[in-house]
Amino acid sequence: MDIFLKRINRRASELELHEYFARILHNPPYLANPGDTPVNFKVRLLTDGKGGSRGMANLTISNVMVTEALLLSAYRGALPQFQGSSVQMQRSNRPLDEVLVKRLQLTPYEGPGPLRRLQERRDQLGKVIEFHTISFGWIDRDATFSIEWETGSFGESATLSFNAINSTVDIQFIKERSAISLGDDVISRLLALEISSTRCQVSSPFSQLETLRHLETTEASYIEITFQIPPAFSKLASKSQNLFNPVQQGTRVRGIDIGLPKRTSGFISLALLITLPPSSHSAIENFREMASYIGLDTVLMHSPPEKRRHFSEANLDAVENWVSNMKWPASFHCASLLHNWLLSAKELCSIRPFIEMCTSGMPSDTLERFFEYLGMSLRSIIGERVPPGSEAQRLIKESLESCVRTASESAGIKPSYQSTQFSCLSVKVTPARVVLEGPFPEQVT
Repeated sequence: MDIFLKRINRRASELELHEYFARILHNPPYLANPGDTPVNFKVRLLTDGKGGSRGMANLTISNVMVTEALLLSAYRGALPQFQGSSVQMQRSNRPLDEVLVKRLQLTPYEGPGPLRRLQERRDQLGKVIEFHTISFGWIDRDATFSIEWETGSFGESATLSFNAINSTVDIQFIKERSAISLGDDVISRLLALEISSTRCQVSSPFSQLETLRHLETTEASYIEITFQIPPAFSKLASKSQNLFNPVQQGTRVRGIDIGLPKRTSGFISLALLITLPPSSHSAIENFREMASYIGLDTVLMHSPPEKRRHFSEANLDAVENWVSNMKWPASFHCASLLHNWLLSAKELCSIRPFIEMCTSGMPSDTLERFFEYLGMSLRSIIGERVPPGSEAQRLIKESLESCVRTASESAGIKPSYQSTQFSCLSVKVTPARVVLEGPFPEQVT
């Protein structure tokens, strides 16, 4: 049964309210004998849109008789005060959460320990970092963040927070149709969120964060996050279930729903950057402390971000036109280099002449094997970085051409065990896309 509570001290925490009712419900007359099983219950504070207490709560008790007795005691004014004032109680008019009641009835009372640990987690992860600009991009092979799309936040401040309950990093910002443009870069237009006066959220579980980096300069401060899989996008809007419990609901959206193009070779980012004002040392330190609390270390960025146009309209069009003229399955294997984040569109265009030279005259089955081996060779250098500087781009091109050369040599050697080998494809379903990876050669045993 649910009880609606009001006139609660707004500074009180859920843990303090839980301990207050534990002292009442786990003593006579609600607990007749010390050896009896304590009644299980759950207290949920009602919060406003910013997460602050509204001075109201819902109390769910697993035992109907105990609930009736508690309401009667409250009506008679026989309950002790909570933090200097009397808590008003009445029957809740909201629908009973049958699943919660059943769980409380089947689960032994655990005491305030879990709530205390959650409260500690909330305290450690409770800082909110405000920023000006959010960007998505590509981590170049000299460890420089290349901004491919960015937008500012309009109307309200943009925030980054660590969600202690859901174990996610949540980044929220207001995005209007008049997005910040990167000149003639089509990514600015293709990725523009078609949302007017709506708060957007980018979210990723702690377990899917790859790396965290930061940098402070005289012009700006930066926080960079890379993901194991693309983050989830949502549109947030404040909706009210009833007068006493307004909640912020999120609608999950697909990539194309937020402006991602329906292209053969689209841009899906595993790297995100937020830009803060130059004097944001305390915000950077707060971010590092919260990251450390969830078991992740932050490292220093080697250089400020740049706009290197890895996924410009010209590069994407060039890749699509090239791939569309290949025969299947070579076209699929070539496009998978881009889809599986092994090459950017700019890199693929830069080594295209070398690929065409190495594969000139190759029959279709050999060309297919070539792109398979090229994918494997590129996977072997994931994470390798060249020193930043004037020689970086030359070293990157040489490294990529070396992978092409290795793949060309391997494709020309017909394996003796080909009859016992097959291509294994892997399908990865994420909130943002469906990824067909591979093929990876597997030998039958």
